[in-house]
Amino acid sequence: MSLYEISTTYKDLLEAIESGEIPEEAIADTLAGIDGEFTDKADNIASFIKSLLADAQGIGEEMDSLAERKKAKINKAERLTDYLYQQFKLTGKQKIETSRNVMSIRKTPQKVVIDDEFEFLAWAQEFEEKTGDDRFLNYKDPSINKTAVKEFLKANNTIPHAKLVSGEKLAIK
Repeated sequence: MSLYEISTTYKDLLEAIESGEIPEEAIADTLAGIDGEFTDKADNIASFIKSLLADAQGIGEEMDSLAERKKAKINKAERLTDYLYQQFKLTGKQKIETSRNVMSIRKTPQKVVIDDEFEFLAWAQEFEEKTGDDRFLNYKDPSINKTAVKEFLKANNTIPHAKLVSGEKLAIK
């Protein structure tokens, strides 16, 4: 019998007792039997809940452990990639092709490097006041809109304290 069925039986029994349908000598035994069944079912469900929560906690701990392992593996791969890149540069190699891997030095897309953020922000605010052009700053907290700065610099314009820099990275396929 399910806990719901036991609860319904218990409720029906209480109603029958109130209406006088059940003799007084049978009340104690009947209530004790239903109450015992209810207690057993409730105890089993509570134990199952505790088991589920313990499993969930164990899974959470395992997820944390796996996340740490993942981060460690990524960090090691990045360090080894940088090491291999440095060795390529040291030997002057640009590409190596083997039966398992193709390794080559590739140019990275240009990115904006701001060498003095405070001075750049001052320049951008002054530029905005003069021109009404507010594309270089985002105003939640004044921050640099590097996409707009990049487009402006790519159009052969200059901005104090900002430049386009190309890099390289090792690609492994």
